[in-house]
Amino acid sequence: MDRHYNWAIIDKNSNCIQLFNNSVKEAAVLSNDFLKDVSVEIDNNGVLKIYANRIIYDLYFGEGRRIFEKDWRHEPHHSEIHEGKRWPWSKKERFVYNGWVKTAETEKIEYVMSKYKIEIYD
Repeated sequence: MDRHYNWAIIDKNSNCIQLFNNSVKEAAVLSNDFLKDVSVEIDNNGVLKIYANRIIYDLYFGEGRRIFEKDWRHEPHHSEIHEGKRWPWSKKERFVYNGWVKTAETEKIEYVMSKYKIEIYD
C-alpha cells in the first residue's frame, strides 16, 4: 500500500476511507471530511494513522442567494468566487452562493482509527 496520496475522503459515519491520486470523487460535505496531501500508516496492531490537511468548508445562509465578500468566514476557493453587481447602479463585487462553500484554507489534522475500511482508487 502506498504511504502517500494526493486526496482522501473519510466518511465520518462508516469510517470508510477513500484514497486516490487522480480520480474525481464526490460525497456529502456534512458527513465527510475531505483531505489533501495524505500520509497513511498502519502499525503492527492494525491501527491506522492518517496525517493530512483537511479542506475547510463554510456553510452560508442569507436573505438573498449571494453572500458578499465582507461576510465570508474564510477565503473561498477560486472556483467558488463569482463577480457581479449587488444593485444595477453599484460597482462589481465578489460573492459566493448560499450553501456549502469550499475554501482555499486547510488545517492540519491527524486521525487514529482501529475500525476502518480502506478503498484505494487509481
